[in-house]
Amino acid sequence: MTDAQPTEALQDLLNWSARLHDWQRHGLRCLARGSLTNQDLADTLEICRLAEDLPAGKSSLLTEPSASPPEAKPLSKDDLPRKGSAQDRVSLVAVEGVQDVNALAADQRLAFQPGLTVIYGNNASGKSGYARILKRVCRARERESDLLTNVYKPPASPQSKPRATIRFRVGEQEHHLDWTDGGPTAPELPFIQVFDSGCASVQVSERNDIVFTPLALELLQRLGDLCESVKEQLRAERETVNASKSPALDRLRSKLSAESEAGKAARLIHHSTDVHSLRRLATLTQDETDRQAQLGTMLSENPVQLALSLIHI
Repeated sequence: MTDAQPTEALQDLLNWSARLHDWQRHGLRCLARGSLTNQDLADTLEICRLAEDLPAGKSSLLTEPSASPPEAKPLSKDDLPRKGSAQDRVSLVAVEGVQDVNALAADQRLAFQPGLTVIYGNNASGKSGYARILKRVCRARERESDLLTNVYKPPASPQSKPRATIRFRVGEQEHHLDWTDGGPTAPELPFIQVFDSGCASVQVSERNDIVFTPLALELLQRLGDLCESVKEQLRAERETVNASKSPALDRLRSKLSAESEAGKAARLIHHSTDVHSLRRLATLTQDETDRQAQLGTMLSENPVQLALSLIHI
């Protein structure tokens, strides 16, 4: 690979991102790699929950929840496009060694020639499968949320991920990337723009101001949108929790003095409250037990007879 570095603006963005929360840094990395998928947003939301000690949630964004908590992966230099000179033109050479992507055969090689390469075939012959791979490793305005495996041939293990070898040329020097879905791409590949019918739909149906926005500023804007999305998701979850609160807990709080230790604890009960401390507050000490017995005895006595006995003393 070349030793080229990100542009100055992108380097400033990378340095600034080190001050962000882990979930924001993870989301920024996803944005830098292309369109944000439902999986990306769900993972970012879950990382935010874990960082704030909130209970894990079942995201409405996914049909099947992840088996394990997502790992926060912050933006790094390898996720950003690099500066290059005119002679460092990046071009595709081939896609080969495909595994677990649609029904694409593992032993075939899709080669690209200088200039125009025409790829044709019948419906469901695999043309779109290769496009989906390239949209993930290169740059595209639209990226489909999932790379589906072959429904007639399940992966070797549940942990298997789509993967392929991408061969490309930088200037006159050839390189290759052993890519796995969800992993990093080569820093040079985002210089290649992929455009298909899905990208065309984004171009036509979404807002497209005829204004050039540097990538660093575009990522900042999209990070702001991501933060808003996370906020709205958490707000919706909070409203759901508030609607399902136990009436018994509300009644308990109303009966306890707000100034007592038990009353203060009852008003602060949440998912991470120490249960042992609540049990301690709910258990009477020996002095309290004796006082309770004394009060019971006093209340059981007839006050009239007690008064008469005091008169005759």
